[in-house]
Amino acid sequence: MPEEFGLRGLKGITATTRDRGSTLLTLNRKNVISTEAGKLVPQYTESDVRKKYNGSAAIYDSGSVKSISMEERSPVRTPLGMIEAELVTFYESGALKRVFPVNGKIGGFWTEADETALCPVLSMPLPCGTVTARFVNISFREDGGIRSVTLWPGETPEIDTPTGAMRIRIGASFHPNGRLRTTEPARPTDICTPIGTISAFDTDAVGVNADTGSLEFSCDGEVRRLRTVNSGVTACVGDKQHSFSPGVRPSLLSASGWEVAPLTVCFDDDGSVAFDGVRSEFRTGDARFRIWRHAVPMPVDISGMNGDGTDATEEQSCTAVAEQTAMPTRGRDPHSLVRL
Repeated sequence: MPEEFGLRGLKGITATTRDRGSTLLTLNRKNVISTEAGKLVPQYTESDVRKKYNGSAAIYDSGSVKSISMEERSPVRTPLGMIEAELVTFYESGALKRVFPVNGKIGGFWTEADETALCPVLSMPLPCGTVTARFVNISFREDGGIRSVTLWPGETPEIDTPTGAMRIRIGASFHPNGRLRTTEPARPTDICTPIGTISAFDTDAVGVNADTGSLEFSCDGEVRRLRTVNSGVTACVGDKQHSFSPGVRPSLLSASGWEVAPLTVCFDDDGSVAFDGVRSEFRTGDARFRIWRHAVPMPVDISGMNGDGTDATEEQSCTAVAEQTAMPTRGRDPHSLVRL
């Protein structure tokens, strides 16, 4: 049976399960598998209160290793140096894909707090600066470049972005050239955009992984997309104008409550601006834009709006409290927006 999966000499295979172009193996004897990340020992002992037991290793149909759940935390060779990990995944070419420092089974007998205590604090030399934090996983491109880093819940390190230093949550992803692609502000943060300064924060952000994020930059460092819960935009051309602002919707957590629905703003290379996915007729070259403080209609559940537990309920007028004329950023050095 080992030869069938291209791993000659593999011992103790007790079960195999097909899974989307690969086969999951369960082992009950110690094996050492050679990979580009080093020689790794798949899990082979019985499950305990913490250890997941959903397979020891997965093998692509081509015979190459897809993932290894380690018997114990082990050093893994990565493009960023050695990282101790409990789970690693690979591309079919054999290149390292993701590294998980811990991979415990959180439940009634093993809590997130227990797992947090075991998750190591790492200092990762990233394109956005050295980030010291706990990580859920570190993801690489097939060519070895960094793809994304997913932060452990509650971690809010500061990174360098094209719009200045920013405290973030959930994580960050990167373009193939290494520049920051997406991230999630940890609290409402003023962002310089082609139409003015908008407060960026996404109350809907999901922390499963950081391959995508609500605040997006181009490979040249220009803002491409953001979400806001406390900024509104009025676009004006002559005597024609249209306003866009965050909305409200029934709360998913309360049968009688409401919650903020963030406004998504996107910017294209041709100067057009889209609001909530609808391409507008207003362009940065021929329109004036007013950015104003959006007041949340009450009663609305705004817990977490500030991302740090601080109060976000101060009374504000829904009329424009800050009028700004858009400054064209096309052709400018994106690094000029950095505030050190």
